[in-house]
Amino acid sequence: MKPQGNLNSREAQEVRERSEFLKRVTDFAQYMRKEYIEPSDGERSLIISAGDATTDDDRVLRTQCLMGRHVQVSAGLASMMSDADWQPAFRLARRMADDYDDLDDRRSELRRRRRRLLTAIAICTLWTAVLVTMLTIDIVTHSSVLTDITSLLLMAVVALNLYPQWRDMQRERRRLRADEADHRRNRIDREVAQAMHRFFSKFTREQDGDDE
Repeated sequence: MKPQGNLNSREAQEVRERSEFLKRVTDFAQYMRKEYIEPSDGERSLIISAGDATTDDDRVLRTQCLMGRHVQVSAGLASMMSDADWQPAFRLARRMADDYDDLDDRRSELRRRRRRLLTAIAICTLWTAVLVTMLTIDIVTHSSVLTDITSLLLMAVVALNLYPQWRDMQRERRRLRADEADHRRNRIDREVAQAMHRFFSKFTREQDGDDE
């Protein structure tokens, strides 16, 4: 079975050149694919996700792959996700995966809907002002006001339909802002955690060097 992941990408080549750990992970994955996965016609499966945050340029190098039939891989992931010890990690991963692509789509769609709704509100307000003016003129001139009053009642019905849409729009905007704030906090937490990890790793290596 053809593995899925970044094992054969240009990025993976750079990763292997810069990280001995990830090179060994990749070599292991290639060996397991050749010796076990392919001979079993995908009935064996292997899931690998490895990262190395010990590089000097503050980058986190990663390599990942899925080997085996989709049903086997999916069953393995489902087993991990149902394990109580793994659930916090998968919940965090799900939040991290729900990042700017989804937020950008939601933001763009919300802006389009808001522009359409504001246009409808502006037209409704303008036409209501025109009807009020016409009603005032008809009252002063003692003309028939039935048409004006009927039109104003219709505009009131339109306004009653627009108000819930505006209220829902504001609620969605607040929810979007909250999600964006959560994303920023999660990103900052990840960056701080990675920076702390790199700092202590480097400090530990320097201490080990001094001891030697």
